Amino acid sequence: MLGRHVAAALTVGRMSPDAPLTVLVVEDNPGDARLVRTFIEEDPGSDHQVAQAETLADALAWMRERRADIVLLDLSLPDSLGLETLARLRAASPSVPVVVLTGTADEAMALEALRQGAQDYLVKGQGDGELVRRAIRYAIGRFQADTALRVSEARFRALFENAGAGVILTDAEGRYLHCNPAFCAMLGRPESELHALSFRDVTHPGDVERVAGLYARIMAGEIDSYDMTKRYLHADGSVRWGRLTLTSVREEGETTIRHAVAVVEDVTEKRRLEDHMRLATTVFENTGEGLFVTDDKRRIIHVNPAFTVQTGYAAEDVLG
Repeated sequence: MLGRHVAAALTVGRMSPDAPLTVLVVEDNPGDARLVRTFIEEDPGSDHQVAQAETLADALAWMRERRADIVLLDLSLPDSLGLETLARLRAASPSVPVVVLTGTADEAMALEALRQGAQDYLVKGQGDGELVRRAIRYAIGRFQADTALRVSEARFRALFENAGAGVILTDAEGRYLHCNPAFCAMLGRPESELHALSFRDVTHPGDVERVAGLYARIMAGEIDSYDMTKRYLHADGSVRWGRLTLTSVREEGETTIRHAVAVVEDVTEKRRLEDHMRLATTVFENTGEGLFVTDDKRRIIHVNPAFTVQTGYAAEDVLG
């Protein structure tokens, strides 16, 4: 049978600024449940709630209908015993922080409970109310920090995976540790294959010496970053041009540089168009035929040397 909801005082901070913190105490011993509630209520504060469940089934049913910000869990319940209790609760609500509060003083069990995701492991009778309150504060604080980290990692992962440019993490030897889909597509290679390679393996032989020299300067700390355009070798043997920006990664508190991050823009098509433009310009300027170019108003905007020779008009005489 589910216990009563009681207004309780906690100074552990709210999970949401718009809702009170809710602590679910899962304990079948009425005396222990009252004591835990007293510990919580003795902490000055306001606008927080405590709920109680006497069995694991009741706790899971309660959590399906309501939000629990933290669970104080006894491992010995009428319908569940030992670490299975924690495992079942975590499986049903993996995102809710759990503090184990049990009568079993077993170091191996405590370590396993922490490994399975419990925020803390307290033994009944071995601490006072302040210990319980401190455990709750710590659990909530660590859970909030972990949640913020997961959100940050998820955002970074989304940016990494969906970036239009290639993004790469390399080690001190230039081996590829992480490559996003854009870079893999640029080289026509899966990430698993790139993990066995370094930048030297996919760089055109004509560019390897120059790239290796700059990379060595990055790892030696002589420069923090560099930009360059280089040629990459596609899996099909063709050449891809990439505009590369590479930056060293300095770990906090460390002087040795162990990693670098690179952003690569595939400029192969741009280079192809530029080559075509250069070729067209060369042909235009050197052909023996007199040529001129007009705009949409039929005004002359460019003439080649042969035009001047054949007509006698200098460019400045006819432009416009």
